[in-house]
Amino acid sequence: MTFWGVGPKLVGTGIIYSILVALIHRFYLSNLVLPISNLIALLAGISLIITGLLIWLVPAMTIKRSFDQGKLLTTGIYGYIRHPLYSGIILFITTGVVVITKSVIGLSIPILLAILFYIWIKEEDDYLEERFGEEFIEYKKRVGALLPKIK
Repeated sequence: MTFWGVGPKLVGTGIIYSILVALIHRFYLSNLVLPISNLIALLAGISLIITGLLIWLVPAMTIKRSFDQGKLLTTGIYGYIRHPLYSGIILFITTGVVVITKSVIGLSIPILLAILFYIWIKEEDDYLEERFGEEFIEYKKRVGALLPKIK
């Protein structure tokens, strides 16, 4: 497995599916929108996108160094979420775009990506377990995949 993990599959599928959803929304379901004002949608969407970018950017800057050194990163945001890069994209950035567009069908994008994440992440977790052994197994028990575990 490469440094990028299942990210390319997830992002690639997300882009293709998002284009399909955008076309369906534009040509068939353009009247089916979330019942919120444009200003609230814009502010909420921008807030979600900024949050997602921060959740994505901060760990992206630290994980490469740890990966290159062969160390399992379990501090910072990784102490709460095992895969914060995917969390930032799935839960915040794509959801923010959907809220801005107010597309009801667009709500299926983060839902599909979350489902695919939970299907495909086993591949990445198996790699990490093979690479880090018991350290990763214990880490996986303590820390949620996309969201922090409630204790």
